[in-house]
Amino acid sequence: MKRLLTLTLALGLFSFAALAQDQPAASQPSPSTEEQEKEKAEREKNAYRLLDQVIDEAQSLRLTENRVRIQINAADMLWDQNQGRARSLFSMAGESVAELGRTQVAELNRRGNQSRGPKFAPPNLRSFQLRQELVLTAARHDATLAYQLLAVTKPALPQTTDDPRTRAIASDESLEQSLLSRVAALDPKLAAQNAEQMLDKGQFPFSLPQVIGQLQRQDPDAANKLIDKVVKRLQATNLLTSPAAATLVQTMLVGGPRPPGEPAADSNAKQEPVRGWPAVLEQSAYVDLLSTAVDTALKATPAQNTQRAARPIMGRTNVGPQPQTDAQTEQNNA
Repeated sequence: MKRLLTLTLALGLFSFAALAQDQPAASQPSPSTEEQEKEKAEREKNAYRLLDQVIDEAQSLRLTENRVRIQINAADMLWDQNQGRARSLFSMAGESVAELGRTQVAELNRRGNQSRGPKFAPPNLRSFQLRQELVLTAARHDATLAYQLLAVTKPALPQTTDDPRTRAIASDESLEQSLLSRVAALDPKLAAQNAEQMLDKGQFPFSLPQVIGQLQRQDPDAANKLIDKVVKRLQATNLLTSPAAATLVQTMLVGGPRPPGEPAADSNAKQEPVRGWPAVLEQSAYVDLLSTAVDTALKATPAQNTQRAARPIMGRTNVGPQPQTDAQTEQNNA
């Protein structure tokens, strides 16, 4: 714990030193340009020397989580100065996260084989949180690297996946959607390709409006093709039985239609994004999708209550919640 606190303090000092490089002293006489450059180079040299010491010392940490977090933060700081070293640190962190995930799955399998009760104990969230931190940090610098880390750290499913929490740990859907939103600003074309792959797998990423908004600035034709595919896929899906599709419809509509002649929805546009969601649909596509949502909601009919009253069983009354029928689920969604 003392070593971890020392390393954390050292990382904080490095961040302060890096920030101080661009902060001129206000109370002292201004040195010459040459002296300023020398002082800046010396501060930078000392700061990176300190960071190297932190990285080396982190290898002796026994807890994988602490070592990985140091590697992730150091790689993030080193990216602009030494991209090769930063990539190596990201890769080392990825290997450790993958090993932690394999260990967790093996432990879940062991407990499941030994237990006569529930198949698994609640899964540990440490590897999932570390994986999310690693992938989203790398996505700030290199979209391709982030997707590589997403793939190499994907945990295997346990032998039995009755526990929905275990399924959630092994599922990439939530993390992939967060990554898609982060990558959209860095590499819109790559984000669009991955968004199409998610659509082909039957997924409806809620961050698609952000991807489309970024793509409209770089490649309007590609953005129009993606919009056409998204709208057609949503129109062909039963929104009452697919919460993800219904959520995507709302995020596509909440920004309103895109004003005619406006190239993209950004901070300089005449119409500001609503609740963070840009206006990406032209008038005709917007009306079509809105009409689909309204028509779908009006198709649902109230479900008749066919459930019987609870009957006493062995001196007790069965008062547990009854599962909803498909018709009741659709009515609620409508």
